[in-house]
Amino acid sequence: MNYVGTEKLYAWYAEKAKEPRMSNAQLLEEVHQHFVDTRIPEYVLPAGKTRSGTAERYSFRAENIGACGANTGFMYF
Repeated sequence: MNYVGTEKLYAWYAEKAKEPRMSNAQLLEEVHQHFVDTRIPEYVLPAGKTRSGTAERYSFRAENIGACGANTGFMYF
């Protein structure tokens, strides 16, 4: 998977999440796994993990580009 514009996701997470924070690598893995499981291009940070006490959502775009039998996935934040 190729990730584009990750700094936007990291900044959103740093603003919305309460401590303890995940590392950037852990966050990407969690967002990716959520997308694999649901096929919904939106990451939800549950209310219990946010500073506001309400669920926070981050929408992104995902695409799979295939050519000559090979596939390359992209997530755009």
